[in-house]
Amino acid sequence: MTRRFWPWLLFVLAFIPLFMITRLKTPTPPATQTVWQEGVLQSPDTLDPAASHTPADWAISANIFQPLFQWTPRGLRPLLAQGASMAGRTVQVTLNPHVTLANGQPLTAAVVAGALARALWPRTHSPEAARLLAPVAGAQQVAAGKAPFVSGIQVVNRSTLAFHLTSRATPAFL
Repeated sequence: MTRRFWPWLLFVLAFIPLFMITRLKTPTPPATQTVWQEGVLQSPDTLDPAASHTPADWAISANIFQPLFQWTPRGLRPLLAQGASMAGRTVQVTLNPHVTLANGQPLTAAVVAGALARALWPRTHSPEAARLLAPVAGAQQVAAGKAPFVSGIQVVNRSTLAFHLTSRATPAFL
């Protein structure tokens, strides 16, 4: 008789959680603001995109900051830039006039030139900047601490930058 009892007991115990489920007495109010969360498996060392050197740093930086251009399967896509032209050893980048910084100020060519130079400064400790900006004339002098700004980055006007390279310009530079 005890052998017939256990299957019925297990059957009844299986339905107990069903009876414990109840509706909320007060409905949950709708969210008043949007919160975006992303799981990162390790804590980032820095939020400075120039000093990023771990996968966590890169993941956070990619979600906070945008580059001038992005490579996609269809080719180069402008993000902060409006477009680029290449002639010989010069790359001219035109910035998108509708882009503003987090503080509401417009993104200008001087801001971009300063950010690129800062990434090369020895005190920034950027592991990738020297490699990425190596084709630009004067980048090695800034990385060595001999110059504050890159001589090969010229601010043409408020929304245009010219990069003077040490070798022929290719889309890979962007």
